[in-house]
Amino acid sequence: MEAEKKPHSQPPPSWSALPLDLASMVLRLLPAYADRARFAAVCPQWRAAARQVQPPTLPLLVLPNGTFYSLPHDKPFRFPGCGFAGYESACGSWLVFPRDDGCFLVDPFSRATVTLPALSCVRLWPPNAVAEWSSQQPGARITQPYVTWMHTKDYHTPHIKKLILCSSNLVAAVVSLGPLSQILICQPGASSWSVRAYDRLKVYEDMAFYQGKLYSIADDEQLLVVNISEDSNTGDPQVSKIGRVIKEKAAPSLGQGVSGGNSMSHKKIYLVQSRGALLMVRRKIWLCVPEPGGSDEVIAGQNEFEVFEADFVHSRWIRVSTVGGDQVLFLGRMCSRAVSVSQYGLLGNRIFFLDDDDGCLVDYVYGEKNTSCSAYDMRLGDISSPHPMISWKRHPTLHSTPLPHGSSSGGRLLAGAATRPPLRHRKGAGFSGTMEAEKKPHSQPPTSWSALPLDLASMVLRLLPAYADRARFAAVCPQWRAAARQLQPPALPLLVLPNGTFYSLPHDKPFRFPGCGFAGYESACGSWLVFPRDDGCFLVDPFSRATVTLPALSCVRLRPPNAVAKWSSLQPGARITQPCVTWMHMEDSDKPRVKKLILCSPNLVAAVVGLGPLSQILICQPGASSWSVRAYDEMKMYEDMAFYQGKLYAIDDDEELLVVSISEDNSTGDPQVSKIGRVIKDKAAPSWRQGVSGGNSRSHKKIYLVESRGALLMVRRKIWLCLPEPGVGGKAIAGQSEFEVFEADFEHSRWISVSAVGDDQVLFLGRGCSRAVSVSQYGLLGNRIFFLDDDEECIKNYVYGEENTSCSAYDMRLGDVSSPHPMISWKRRHTVILHSTLSRQQQQQERRPNPPAALTAHRPQLRQRGKMSVEKKPHSEPPPSWSALPLDLAVLVVRLLPSYADRARFAAVCPQWRAAARELLPTPLPLLALPDGTFYNIPYTKPFRFPGCGFAGYQSACGNWLVFPRDDGCFLVDPFTRASVTLPALSCVRLRPPNAVAKWLNIGRAKIADPYSTWMHIRGSKKLHISKLILCSPNLAAALVGIGYTSQILMCQPGASAWSVRAYDRCKVFEDMVFYQGKLYAIAKDENLLVVNISEDHSTSDPQVSKIGRVIKGDPSYPAVFENNTRPRKKLYLVESCGALLMVRRVIWCRVPEPGVKGKVVAGQSKFEVFEADFQHSRWVKASTVGDNQVLYLGRRCSRAMSVAAYGFAGDLIFFLDDDEQNRVEYHYEDDNTSFSVYDMRSRTVRTACPTISWKRCNEMLLAAWLFPQD
Repeated sequence: MEAEKKPHSQPPPSWSALPLDLASMVLRLLPAYADRARFAAVCPQWRAAARQVQPPTLPLLVLPNGTFYSLPHDKPFRFPGCGFAGYESACGSWLVFPRDDGCFLVDPFSRATVTLPALSCVRLWPPNAVAEWSSQQPGARITQPYVTWMHTKDYHTPHIKKLILCSSNLVAAVVSLGPLSQILICQPGASSWSVRAYDRLKVYEDMAFYQGKLYSIADDEQLLVVNISEDSNTGDPQVSKIGRVIKEKAAPSLGQGVSGGNSMSHKKIYLVQSRGALLMVRRKIWLCVPEPGGSDEVIAGQNEFEVFEADFVHSRWIRVSTVGGDQVLFLGRMCSRAVSVSQYGLLGNRIFFLDDDDGCLVDYVYGEKNTSCSAYDMRLGDISSPHPMISWKRHPTLHSTPLPHGSSSGGRLLAGAATRPPLRHRKGAGFSGTMEAEKKPHSQPPTSWSALPLDLASMVLRLLPAYADRARFAAVCPQWRAAARQLQPPALPLLVLPNGTFYSLPHDKPFRFPGCGFAGYESACGSWLVFPRDDGCFLVDPFSRATVTLPALSCVRLRPPNAVAKWSSLQPGARITQPCVTWMHMEDSDKPRVKKLILCSPNLVAAVVGLGPLSQILICQPGASSWSVRAYDEMKMYEDMAFYQGKLYAIDDDEELLVVSISEDNSTGDPQVSKIGRVIKDKAAPSWRQGVSGGNSRSHKKIYLVESRGALLMVRRKIWLCLPEPGVGGKAIAGQSEFEVFEADFEHSRWISVSAVGDDQVLFLGRGCSRAVSVSQYGLLGNRIFFLDDDEECIKNYVYGEENTSCSAYDMRLGDVSSPHPMISWKRRHTVILHSTLSRQQQQQERRPNPPAALTAHRPQLRQRGKMSVEKKPHSEPPPSWSALPLDLAVLVVRLLPSYADRARFAAVCPQWRAAARELLPTPLPLLALPDGTFYNIPYTKPFRFPGCGFAGYQSACGNWLVFPRDDGCFLVDPFTRASVTLPALSCVRLRPPNAVAKWLNIGRAKIADPYSTWMHIRGSKKLHISKLILCSPNLAAALVGIGYTSQILMCQPGASAWSVRAYDRCKVFEDMVFYQGKLYAIAKDENLLVVNISEDHSTSDPQVSKIGRVIKGDPSYPAVFENNTRPRKKLYLVESCGALLMVRRVIWCRVPEPGVKGKVVAGQSKFEVFEADFQHSRWVKASTVGDNQVLYLGRRCSRAMSVAAYGFAGDLIFFLDDDEQNRVEYHYEDDNTSFSVYDMRSRTVRTACPTISWKRCNEMLLAAWLFPQD
């Protein structure tokens, strides 16, 4: 069978060869965001041009059902993978979605999210504010002196009328309480809003963030400025004052009353920034008032607009007759913007607006059921419908929104507006002369920033030790961002407090990560914060937002599994541990807690778990369901733990250094502790005694392990305690601290005292995490130890004299302690002290146990007491020859790696190898996925799990996607990229026609489907399920949905709110479905090949089945029962191979019981027949081979054909699974276990491919599936 030749799919080389200046000219003619996205997708060169020269795009129009319009086009679209339906508001590039405890923002362009507090959580200013009422009228409550937040907060349900994301640290909202409203502000990710409790409520119309200040306007057209300050206690923003900037109403006054002809005017006001000026747009809506005695409805009519510019010098509104020949205003209740359209050849001096009224405040209705966006021409004074093809039904909650594209609120539309010429004012009605618009300062950074030479930028970068400064540096321009990635000395760590406040050392100003509070963590390790949950804990990286889940401490796998606690019976009535205290004696006595956690690698987590003063070492794999522990090992008073040069080390209170040997469980592949051996036995000199010395003082010690310049150090901290006088009650009070540092001498198995940690080194010590950082390039003092008083409350036997604490520094030269950051302090807590240092370089250091060469080559050796030099450590980085491997040779190497895991390891070596892995690669072999989250990387037989995610509990698979259920539908997750796609619930199906009903034929008491079974007859069944799912494209998903043997074809757009189905089409016994050469094909039990024609719904543009036609008519025939009591059962698969569409018929010969004997039908051997679709003659043509270089992987959920010639494997084979559908089982199996099998097309025999890979046959494991990674 020859493969069908396909046309070349890559763009011609001439596209990328287009000069960038010409590409920029093309780009300037594309006003629509959708066109910009297509432009950037052509090639890297065009993508670069799209980033460098971008005039602002026109906004998107978004509807609450998740439909978008990219103006000026009138064709709807959806963002792939996300429906974005159900939003409540919008601000700039953000959509606002409700949730029970508040709301959150999502940027559909970048998928970034921001969380906001609940409206029930409002911090009053002042905190003791109360509502004041007048008692002048007995029995009546009158607000005193006017209506404030305190009077209405308990009587009206608040809702957000307008929201502005002013900056990454400030959010402002107009919150309505009935007809009145107030201004609230907060920090993204904070736990509460802030409000001035005694400020008067107003009928606020709009709000704008203009030139770094927040302005609002009420219905009386007074312009107010909102002054913002910081709470001195928390650092959160708060409104300090609301002042009046413009008092007088703009002329001519717009009265709202009844005029001749039973008409009345209603007013709306918008604030919008245009070309550096702040404009007020007054919209007049003429209302038709009913005749006396007629209808009660007031109907909205025509609109008129007036525009005024704010004159801040003379504190007045100045009317303007034009918004500019190149300007268009886009007005909406939620978001308004001005956009320059001159470069696009579009008409300017117009106002686009929406009828997006606030449902709870509107006292009129519209005459038409449908609405759209309208345009007002400032020259002609008339209104037109610029996009008659765009319309939607009016609904009380249906607010459409113009959504500008940008990286933040305001995006690029505001950044480009500051360079435009001033507004032109002309004489006319209502004018008093000619006035020039106030000139505004340039808001964009000078071009010289990006023109800074990279070598000079690198010099600047090396002087920035703080992570926050690095982030600001990289945000300047693409060139600086590139410099920040190429030449990065390690940044100093962050200091994080449990309330979510961060300090970027050496600065003493607190900050929060935008969009996430990160409050309430319990511990930290490297760059990860550890958060508790009911069944365990999970880790979050605040820099990348990555997450890792860990098992519950109640789920511990014992080694050996049958371990039991052993007790001594020497003393009657007493229970004494025998021979020592182990995990088995303590696991039920106290609640275990994690004292120390280390993410050693993506596949290994180690934890010191404490039970009272004693503790034990547990390990697991991220995302696994249980920890592992050696049940009979003696529990110790572990002080610290470190992952050093690829090995795990721990130290106990007697200063013995232990190495934790780790192996793999043969049955599960999970990590386990095989042995804990002693490396250093002798206590470091001088000998340490914790006892009472002269002057009622006692020493207490803490021990830390930290890697510094390739050596493993033990830091001994001595805390002097002041004891109470004899006979006087009280607790010991902690005093001064002293430090001693020792280096591990592995060759002689001893600790060697060192007098310095290095002039360029600073140690950051904490109970949760410790690191050594080089500070020489920053001009900071080295040879110091920064430490925290982060004691474990449950085992601490002393208190502190001061209520507040901070980080302290110990100088190794002088031997004294100082407070390097007196401005940084926090209150001590009596629960768990959780202050940890976070290192940005944690992931790199954990992958490379030794420090990088750039950090070790020029470091002086540690100064020691004695004549012994520091032990030299081997270099841990790969040799330079790895990255120097020629790419053509690297491609040859990678072509010999058939498995996905080998490809991932290959690409992780260096950037050059990663580039080779992307070039001209044959497709990797599939993974075998089991529903318990275990994966097998064919052809290997060793199980593994994806780091950080278990992926257990999926219900189906399609290609590289796993399908997971949820209450209202399902969602897809790609375990390779972590991408996700949401699909509608099966209860949400759009019928075609919409008014379809089930037709029944009543025969006696029985109801029979008339004339045959359709979707209308089965849709209410509780057994409805998806038996096959295909993600045909980013905009099309198709599914076989049914009950038992019968099913129907449904389709939808990923992220949409509903499926689509032809309600009256006959349900069939569909066997399989495939997307082949741009068309959807399905096959039924009768082997008829059907083509599913797809069209678009004219009203919603969603995909729908227009027709199902027969392409090939099948005519199989099988005898019912053979003479030897055997019966064939058939399965059909559709698979594309070498450009042809194949039907694979699998015949399972089943043994039936003897006549008159009760028993089960038992499955026996399988045989296969392969047929190729001959579309020209409309028939199936039998094929005797699938190709010497081809292997078919067949599964009920997903099937593929793979070429294996590049790997030297045998072809002409069929790999298959016994993945029967639970409600369609026609037979049973004799064996309790199952695996995947191989059918040889040459010998016509079946064998077990990997006998070591097997799993039990049960309902939970029926969903085994092939998973096909996409390189």
